[in-house]
Amino acid sequence: MPQHLAIGAGDVLLVVDLQNDFCDPAGSMGLIGEGLGAIRSILPNAAALLAEARRAGLLVVHVKAEYGGANQSDVSLFAGADAAATACCLPGSWGAEIVPEVAPLPGEAIEVKNRFSGFVDTGLEKLLRANNIRTLVVLGVATQCCVESTVRDAALRDFYVVVPRDCVAARARMRHLHDASLDTMGLFFAQVVDAEQIKAIWREVH
Repeated sequence: MPQHLAIGAGDVLLVVDLQNDFCDPAGSMGLIGEGLGAIRSILPNAAALLAEARRAGLLVVHVKAEYGGANQSDVSLFAGADAAATACCLPGSWGAEIVPEVAPLPGEAIEVKNRFSGFVDTGLEKLLRANNIRTLVVLGVATQCCVESTVRDAALRDFYVVVPRDCVAARARMRHLHDASLDTMGLFFAQVVDAEQIKAIWREVH
């Protein structure tokens, strides 16, 4: 990857899975005793980066998970069983709603996904191509799962990807995976930087 940040006018901010079941202590992850401290701590950073993207007039896309029902398969159940990854975000539930800190504004796109990557069986790529997007700034949870899955798929589709390290997180028992994921994404799939670096460039070019 080039040393300079590949961001500018043709950017999109992807907000991935910042939903009640993943982020709120009263959601399904909190109720089974998962440590959400790191996730809670990034919400102000995510909100600030979102506010800057809106100020700059950039495209904002909220990617949200919905699991269960007709979209569930034995394979998807098996894949997420040990992490309680599919026992949450039921369609139409409070747990599936996006947290208030980053709630979508009227007119902002929402892509619903039923698998870990935001590109699988969604209209995300078509939306990005139609808007001539070249660079994706991706924030959200969990770093090593839905964020990394989306980042990998974006890079393999020849998008530039930037990940603000202080706007992604994972549950406490998966902190080591969060750290490894940031290293992996930074080596192969994305530029991993502080959110302030992104905001500073957006202020200059917009």
